[in-house]
Amino acid sequence: MAKNNIETEDILKASYRVELFIRKLEKQIQTALIYEPSGSIKKDIQVLNEFVKNQKMLIEDARKSLSGNYDYKGNYLDTEIVSTPLSTRTSLCLKSANIKTVKDLIEA
Repeated sequence: MAKNNIETEDILKASYRVELFIRKLEKQIQTALIYEPSGSIKKDIQVLNEFVKNQKMLIEDARKSLSGNYDYKGNYLDTEIVSTPLSTRTSLCLKSANIKTVKDLIEA
């Protein structure tokens, strides 16, 4: 039982780290859109993509060990990334690219 609690806590911590990281990168992207060349934006999005992939793997592994189901097809982060809206300011900055969610940003 204690192992499950630790793994559940790891999942929550990883999800929280992703949320904080996304918000931090949103601010960097907003700044880049206003003051810096577009190469900076691509680099930030690439970093975001790699970070999210790593966190998704960590969460998926923890979920598998919790459920004992190694054919598990999805995880919490998949849902969160699809549904997490970008801040209003970021959405307005990226309006011309039609990017509204974190998933859109990663796939851009």
